[in-house]
Amino acid sequence: MSTPVPWHLLPGPLVMIDLETTGVSATHHRIVELAAVRKAAGEPTQVLHTLVDHGERRVGASHVHGITRPMLDGAPTIDQVLPLLRDLCSGATMVAHNASFEHRFLSAEMARCGGTWGMDRLCTLLLARRMHPERKGHGGHGLGGMARCYDVKVQAAHTALGDVRMMSAMLGLMLRRFAGHTRLPSALTE
Repeated sequence: MSTPVPWHLLPGPLVMIDLETTGVSATHHRIVELAAVRKAAGEPTQVLHTLVDHGERRVGASHVHGITRPMLDGAPTIDQVLPLLRDLCSGATMVAHNASFEHRFLSAEMARCGGTWGMDRLCTLLLARRMHPERKGHGGHGLGGMARCYDVKVQAAHTALGDVRMMSAMLGLMLRRFAGHTRLPSALTE
């Protein structure tokens, strides 16, 4: 029997978020897939997962995320998705692997829709770098590399929901391993 994950070490509730995008510039590129999973004590887990029709022809690196333009036809637009995401994130801390990336894209999309995005965030990439300095270089802190380090099965990599599931499992295992470590509290802040 495994030890329960010490989620209480994190500022709860948590919303784990991953995005697939048309590129890396939040100014010039758009979100094509979004997954958000809310975990909070005493609440059932809530999931928001959708493709996003950004209204443009380009979809970015289809060979990486597997999304093609026809797949986006009929998907909700970002202005339809953001209110659902905002409700899901109410009172929560955003968790993402490279949280500044997701934050930049969500901020840009909110601005395009006339709103603002802002919430506390926890970056599992930063946590991995601080708690595993020996893995520096060669993609050792990337989500796939860290999942393999913790023997988390890599399924549906580079899909928003697949990456959220990997990140959640990896984060839980990291919390178990480092629960009593003196560097953990400072490693949790961005």
